[in-house]
Amino acid sequence: MPVQHNQEVAAKARAHLDGLADLYATPTREAELIAIFKEATRLEADFWEMGWRAGQRVE
Repeated sequence: MPVQHNQEVAAKARAHLDGLADLYATPTREAELIAIFKEATRLEADFWEMGWRAGQRVE
């Protein structure tokens, strides 16, 4: 019984998320999110690179 309940909950959650995507996932918003993700990825890579370089000087 619990497995069936979990599957029902998951199906309802998926339907809800699909509905939200239909409302808000426009091509314009997709382009904005891609730009945000690219910038966030670049900033995170820079952060880790900075830490790695600082660790190299400790020797």
